[in-house]
Amino acid sequence: MKTTAGRCRVIPAAMSSMPSTMTTRLPRSAAVLRSRSPSPSRPTSPSAIGDAVLEARPAASPLAVTLEALAQVGTTLVEHIDRTAERRAVIASSPELQERERTKLAAVTSAIQDALLQRGVDDDSAKLVAQIATIASQNAFNRWTDGGGREDFAACLHTVAASLRDTLTADNDSSRSE
Repeated sequence: MKTTAGRCRVIPAAMSSMPSTMTTRLPRSAAVLRSRSPSPSRPTSPSAIGDAVLEARPAASPLAVTLEALAQVGTTLVEHIDRTAERRAVIASSPELQERERTKLAAVTSAIQDALLQRGVDDDSAKLVAQIATIASQNAFNRWTDGGGREDFAACLHTVAASLRDTLTADNDSSRSE
């Protein structure tokens, strides 16, 4: 417990070892992040993404299923555009918050992989598709926020997926001609 100007405030043990610059920035940073961070009750949480993958079209390929699920979940992002730039700036300024974002992305990747495994996709393919889809989703999110939300998230994801397919196809075409 630390005291400040006669007032007592409780600081969790994990925070007491943080650099003092982090704890002074934390209240504002935490408020920005807390207001937009996915939680299990939010439709953009890893479990909601996993559920969307499980509920997708049964006959579609693993990548198509995952991209459809991410586009569906992404439609809920519209309500978050107002503070996204501020949130990204706060995260960019802090290695600790960048690590937190990487942890969240790993949870999304894991949820996608688990859902694909439940759909009967083999382990190697499920892992690869989950990783690719998470990166594509992250790029689509950046495209969406950079555009101020004028284009919907699903369209941004479609553009990124098309670029990915073109890149992979171009590599296959050039290797065949050699």
